Amino acid sequence: MKTEWEWERRLGLLLVCAAAQVGCGGSEFDETSSDMRIDPIEVGHAWTYDVQVFGTYPLCEVGSFTGTAVGEKELDGKQSIQVQSLCPHAGVISYAVDGDRVEVYYAGEWVLALDAPVEDGHTWSNGTEQFMWERVGRMETKAGTFDHCFRARELNTPDSYTTFCRGVGPVVWHTVKSGNGYDAELTSVNF
Repeated sequence: MKTEWEWERRLGLLLVCAAAQVGCGGSEFDETSSDMRIDPIEVGHAWTYDVQVFGTYPLCEVGSFTGTAVGEKELDGKQSIQVQSLCPHAGVISYAVDGDRVEVYYAGEWVLALDAPVEDGHTWSNGTEQFMWERVGRMETKAGTFDHCFRARELNTPDSYTTFCRGVGPVVWHTVKSGNGYDAELTSVNF
């Protein structure tokens, strides 16, 4: 039997689907899901990727690597979640999450990483780079097939983007700067 909270949550998901003009079928919109954010960063969540490096990109290595949310701490007035990067030499990165809006702590200040609303054509800036959400729909990855996916494309470097799927988070990272970069495809999640 569903509790009142579970029914309210399901109704909220249906409203999210309706507002996004997408169906609510698919794995991440079923009745057992609990977190439908575009990037569900929570302590204990882990994402494993198959990583390929091209050119010179010293932060990442070729192979299978896991990004894991390892803890929380107060940082510069915000509650942050500490994530060990999928790139071994990038270390631990601090994120502040408010629904679909995500900030990252970079060079001693909070900068906008992902903005809401997550809808086709919405743009935002992190202070130096411009980004735009692009609706992708369904994504097939080594971890499975996911619906309700959006690409955060870097407008200044159009060949750099990250694809996110609701309730899963980043499923593909593709970063290219001056011919150097990395690709990372999701192979499994642990949450």
